[in-house]
Amino acid sequence: MHIKKVIKFYLYLILIISTFALLNYNPNFNQYFTSVVHSIDEWGKKYDIDPYTFVGRVEPPVDYDLMQWQEKGDFFISDQDKADGIHFEIFSKDAGSFALPGDRNAYVMTFRIKAFDEPIRLSSLTITPQSSHIDDIPYVSIKSGDKVIPYTEMIDGAFVFKGLNINIPENSQKELHLFADVSPYLNTGDRIRFDILSPEHIKLEKGSSPYSLKHYYPINGEYLTIVGVRHKITEKSET
Repeated sequence: MHIKKVIKFYLYLILIISTFALLNYNPNFNQYFTSVVHSIDEWGKKYDIDPYTFVGRVEPPVDYDLMQWQEKGDFFISDQDKADGIHFEIFSKDAGSFALPGDRNAYVMTFRIKAFDEPIRLSSLTITPQSSHIDDIPYVSIKSGDKVIPYTEMIDGAFVFKGLNINIPENSQKELHLFADVSPYLNTGDRIRFDILSPEHIKLEKGSSPYSLKHYYPINGEYLTIVGVRHKITEKSET
């Protein structure tokens, strides 16, 4: 009986090792596993705790500014680039981004870029909506200060902003707000995420040299969630 238990144990062990070995050949699994470990690390650093031993809910200190605390919970933040004198993050200014079917100029998310020891320039940006239909998001724009910048071209469902030439002087920051038009044919509960798929989709310069964000791609942005009923669609009658 004891021998059967030992054999059973080793069979389970071999099965687990074999499964992990097979998954290890899958690049998607490798990227996912690495990203999860990296995300846990970044989460722990953000709240100054050990993510591998902490169990429980994170509560803000009594004297902590609530808005600052909420900003620490941003959807994406790349702390790896701070050592190079650049800080990049993506977040939603509200509890989330929502729109009605058919809405125009709906707020999606904000990009925040900080420069430290050298100026930063954002020359181009490509945003890809993760949606089932290319017509779900027919138009996007970026607002920088009082300036509204429309996308310059659409390539394979991705919106390209060329020639941005947005300059961030050293020891300063800029926020770019993404807005989108929404198809009237979307339904309540539909969610569309806006991603940066590769380093080529966000072209930065630090000082006078090209700079690539040190992160695993795609960089996932915020979701735009569809709520409420469709706007009434009427066809113009000929007079």
